[in-house]
Amino acid sequence: MHNFDLHIHTTYSDGNPSIKDAIQAARAKNLTYLAITDHFTTTWKKFIIKTISFNNFEHYIAEIKKERELAGFNCLIGIEIDIGSNWNNIIQIPFNQFEILLFEYVDSIITLEKLGSLIQELEIKPITALAHNSYFKMANLEKFAGLLVDNNIYFELNSRYITQKDESLIQKIKILKDYGVKFTLGSDAHSLRRIGDITASLSILERIHGFENVIRFDPTP
Repeated sequence: MHNFDLHIHTTYSDGNPSIKDAIQAARAKNLTYLAITDHFTTTWKKFIIKTISFNNFEHYIAEIKKERELAGFNCLIGIEIDIGSNWNNIIQIPFNQFEILLFEYVDSIITLEKLGSLIQELEIKPITALAHNSYFKMANLEKFAGLLVDNNIYFELNSRYITQKDESLIQKIKILKDYGVKFTLGSDAHSLRRIGDITASLSILERIHGFENVIRFDPTP
């Protein structure tokens, strides 16, 4: 049963819910897992949205640990990293203190190769995925898929942006599936109402017979 949501935002960045309320909402909706993945950026976006930073990483991580323990709920400590941020800042992120890493704006093979090298060099252990569904301007899907598989990087099916009417997108997702790429599922929720809304992604997985490629969790906490 794929009743989890691995991409939501809280008041630590541009979301409305507190960490406590987000976890409670996920539990009330009978999700098995939630990932809180607030934004990190040093680009122009930091002037538009609130983000987590080196100044509050420790507090952010501690609050998720505290609230998930109080709720007795499987909530992963996550972060959504703008790959366009200053590289010297990116490499200082304490990656292995998190449990899931989402990278956004990985919009070229060169950038993906750079990310793969970072994962290997720093021995990054958490679940790692590309956020959103905007990477198909890359001409070489075979190379793209190979880099994802070789570096154990998941491709996120993001129900905020994905559409069941985009046949070209669906066919490209099927190609990734056929190459062995693994998928995570996320709502990209910024409100309590949308937490757990992965319906569009599930519908596409059904169409491409892709459920075997979805991330799996140990059934025991």
